Amino acid sequence: MLSTYAEIDDLTDLLKFKNKFGGVTLQRRGRIVVASFFGAINASVLQFFCDNLVKVVGDLKGSPWGYLSSSSEAMVGTEEAEAMLIAGGKIGLQLGCVRAAYVLKSPVAIAQTRRIRERLGVEPALDEILFASESEAIDYLEAYLEQYQGQS
Repeated sequence: MLSTYAEIDDLTDLLKFKNKFGGVTLQRRGRIVVASFFGAINASVLQFFCDNLVKVVGDLKGSPWGYLSSSSEAMVGTEEAEAMLIAGGKIGLQLGCVRAAYVLKSPVAIAQTRRIRERLGVEPALDEILFASESEAIDYLEAYLEQYQGQS
Protein backbone atom coordinates (compact mmCIF):
# COMPACT_ATOMS: atom_id res chain seq x y z
CA MET A 1 0.00 0.00 0.00
CA LEU A 2 1.30 3.45 -0.89
CA SER A 3 1.78 5.86 1.95
CA THR A 4 0.56 9.25 0.76
CA TYR A 5 -0.39 12.49 2.38
CA ALA A 6 -1.39 15.95 1.32
CA GLU A 7 -1.78 18.73 3.80
CA ILE A 8 -1.59 22.46 4.28
CA ASP A 9 0.64 23.70 7.06
CA ASP A 10 -1.06 26.85 8.37
CA LEU A 11 2.17 28.24 9.77
CA THR A 12 4.09 28.25 6.51
CA ASP A 13 1.39 27.83 3.85
CA LEU A 14 3.28 24.77 2.69
CA LEU A 15 1.50 22.11 0.65
CA LYS A 16 3.08 18.66 0.73
CA PHE A 17 2.56 15.40 -1.08
CA LYS A 18 4.62 12.26 -0.56
CA ASN A 19 4.43 8.64 -1.59
CA LYS A 20 6.97 5.85 -1.15
CA PHE A 21 8.81 6.90 -4.31
CA GLY A 22 9.07 10.66 -3.95
CA GLY A 23 7.12 13.83 -3.44
CA VAL A 24 6.80 17.57 -3.76
CA THR A 25 6.33 20.58 -1.54
CA LEU A 26 4.74 23.78 -2.81
CA GLN A 27 5.10 27.10 -1.06
CA ARG A 28 4.67 30.74 -1.91
CA ARG A 29 7.30 33.21 -0.75
CA GLY A 30 5.94 36.63 -1.63
CA ARG A 31 5.71 36.69 -5.42
CA ILE A 32 7.68 33.47 -5.87
CA VAL A 33 6.18 29.99 -5.96
CA VAL A 34 8.69 27.36 -4.85
CA ALA A 35 8.27 23.72 -5.83
CA SER A 36 10.70 21.24 -4.31
CA PHE A 37 10.54 17.84 -5.94
CA PHE A 38 12.38 14.92 -4.33
CA GLY A 39 12.79 11.27 -5.20
CA ALA A 40 11.07 9.86 -8.26
CA ILE A 41 8.85 12.33 -10.08
CA ASN A 42 5.84 10.22 -11.03
CA ALA A 43 2.24 10.79 -12.12
CA SER A 44 0.76 11.03 -8.62
CA VAL A 45 3.37 13.61 -7.54
CA LEU A 46 2.75 15.69 -10.66
CA GLN A 47 -1.03 15.41 -10.40
CA PHE A 48 -0.77 16.92 -6.92
CA PHE A 49 1.50 19.67 -8.28
CA CYS A 50 -0.86 20.57 -11.13
CA ASP A 51 -3.98 20.36 -8.96
CA ASN A 52 -2.53 22.65 -6.28
CA LEU A 53 -0.58 25.22 -8.29
CA VAL A 54 -3.65 27.47 -8.56
CA LYS A 55 -4.14 27.28 -4.79
CA VAL A 56 -0.53 28.28 -4.09
CA VAL A 57 -0.56 31.12 -6.62
CA GLY A 58 -3.71 32.39 -4.88
CA ASP A 59 -4.24 36.12 -5.15
CA LEU A 60 -1.23 36.50 -7.47
CA LYS A 61 -3.30 34.99 -10.30
CA GLY A 62 -2.99 37.35 -13.25
CA SER A 63 -0.18 39.35 -11.60
CA PRO A 64 3.48 38.78 -12.49
CA TRP A 65 5.15 36.14 -10.32
CA GLY A 66 8.17 33.86 -10.44
CA TYR A 67 8.60 30.10 -10.18
CA LEU A 68 11.49 28.26 -8.55
CA SER A 69 12.02 24.54 -8.98
CA SER A 70 14.40 23.70 -6.15
CA SER A 71 14.76 20.05 -7.02
CA SER A 72 18.35 18.97 -6.50
CA GLU A 73 17.09 15.78 -4.80
CA ALA A 74 14.75 14.80 -7.65
CA MET A 75 15.21 11.88 -9.97
CA VAL A 76 14.26 12.20 -13.61
CA GLY A 77 10.66 11.60 -14.55
CA THR A 78 9.11 9.31 -17.14
CA GLU A 79 7.73 10.46 -20.50
CA GLU A 80 4.31 10.64 -18.82
CA ALA A 81 5.79 12.80 -16.07
CA GLU A 82 7.44 15.05 -18.67
CA ALA A 83 4.07 15.56 -20.38
CA MET A 84 2.53 16.46 -17.01
CA LEU A 85 5.36 18.92 -16.29
CA ILE A 86 4.63 20.59 -19.62
CA ALA A 87 0.96 20.82 -18.60
CA GLY A 88 2.01 22.33 -15.26
CA GLY A 89 4.20 24.84 -17.09
CA LYS A 90 1.26 25.89 -19.25
CA ILE A 91 -0.88 26.37 -16.14
CA GLY A 92 1.84 28.53 -14.60
CA LEU A 93 2.10 30.70 -17.70
CA GLN A 94 -1.70 31.14 -17.79
CA LEU A 95 -1.65 32.19 -14.13
CA GLY A 96 0.94 34.94 -14.72
CA CYS A 97 4.36 33.34 -14.24
CA VAL A 98 6.88 35.65 -15.94
CA ARG A 99 10.18 33.98 -15.00
CA ALA A 100 11.45 30.67 -13.68
CA ALA A 101 14.65 29.60 -12.01
CA TYR A 102 15.97 26.12 -11.26
CA VAL A 103 18.22 24.34 -8.80
CA LEU A 104 18.96 20.94 -10.36
CA LYS A 105 21.94 18.63 -9.96
CA SER A 106 21.24 15.63 -12.18
CA PRO A 107 22.46 15.99 -15.78
CA VAL A 108 19.46 13.93 -16.90
CA ALA A 109 17.03 16.20 -15.00
CA ILE A 110 18.73 19.24 -16.52
CA ALA A 111 18.36 17.78 -20.03
CA GLN A 112 14.71 16.96 -19.36
CA THR A 113 14.02 20.46 -18.04
CA ARG A 114 15.70 21.94 -21.11
CA ARG A 115 13.38 19.85 -23.33
CA ILE A 116 10.32 20.93 -21.35
CA ARG A 117 11.22 24.61 -21.63
CA GLU A 118 11.82 24.24 -25.37
CA ARG A 119 8.41 22.58 -25.80
CA LEU A 120 6.81 25.42 -23.82
CA GLY A 121 8.60 27.97 -26.02
CA VAL A 122 9.82 30.03 -23.06
CA GLU A 123 12.99 32.05 -22.64
CA PRO A 124 15.69 32.51 -21.48
CA ALA A 125 17.75 29.39 -22.09
CA LEU A 126 17.97 27.08 -19.08
CA ASP A 127 21.70 27.73 -18.61
CA GLU A 128 20.88 31.37 -17.78
CA ILE A 129 18.43 30.46 -15.00
CA LEU A 130 20.10 27.36 -13.51
CA PHE A 131 21.58 28.04 -10.08
CA ALA A 132 23.75 26.18 -7.58
CA SER A 133 21.61 27.15 -4.59
CA GLU A 134 18.07 28.11 -3.72
CA SER A 135 19.21 31.43 -2.23
CA GLU A 136 20.92 32.43 -5.51
CA ALA A 137 17.79 31.52 -7.46
CA ILE A 138 15.53 33.47 -5.07
CA ASP A 139 17.81 36.52 -5.30
CA TYR A 140 17.67 36.32 -9.11
CA LEU A 141 13.87 36.03 -9.19
CA GLU A 142 13.37 38.85 -6.68
CA ALA A 143 15.62 41.13 -8.74
CA TYR A 144 13.82 40.17 -11.96
CA LEU A 145 10.36 40.76 -10.42
CA GLU A 146 11.34 44.30 -9.30
CA GLN A 147 10.50 45.55 -12.80
CA TYR A 148 6.87 44.58 -12.14
CA GLN A 149 6.63 46.41 -8.81
CA GLY A 150 3.19 47.93 -8.42
CA GLN A 151 1.64 45.88 -11.23
CA SER A 152 -1.25 43.58 -10.47
